Amino acid sequence: MIKRKHYLINKKYQLKNTMLVVGMSLFCVVIIIIAISINIVNNNKKLENIIFIQNNVVETLLTLSQNNQDRTVKIAINNAGKNHYDNILSIRNIIELNTTFLVLILLIAIIQSIILYFIMIRKTHKISGPEYVISSYINEILQGKIPHVRALRKGDELTELHNLVVKLIDYLKENKKI
Repeated sequence: MIKRKHYLINKKYQLKNTMLVVGMSLFCVVIIIIAISINIVNNNKKLENIIFIQNNVVETLLTLSQNNQDRTVKIAINNAGKNHYDNILSIRNIIELNTTFLVLILLIAIIQSIILYFIMIRKTHKISGPEYVISSYINEILQGKIPHVRALRKGDELTELHNLVVKLIDYLKENKKI
């Protein structure tokens, strides 16, 4: 049996159903991405605001510690300043990870859509192929010809309908209707 390389046998049917499934999937993913994006943007703005406020607080404390003569207070404020800058670095890393996470989600959604597109084309091919074969049988019968019956490919759908049409062809042959 010859293997066909054309996966689009019935373009209208196959593309309509493929785009329906891919479109529904993308719609759901877009809703999720929008919700996550809004959350990430809002959280990043809050974190940037926290950084701004905390920087002002620490800068004020460091400035005040310069004027303070108590060595213990100066050391405590300097340690707090170092901890502060470490925390700010951690917050900036979180902001960067949030942005990376959002980009990763977008990439996964695009890859998922591409994979889903090809899966649906292959799945609809397993329906369009038998539909094409059965239609050709019917057209040959309508022209008064005896169709050359062949088996469907492994994994094709509509096998029950194909078998029924083959029985009809056998019946018509036996009764010399075609």
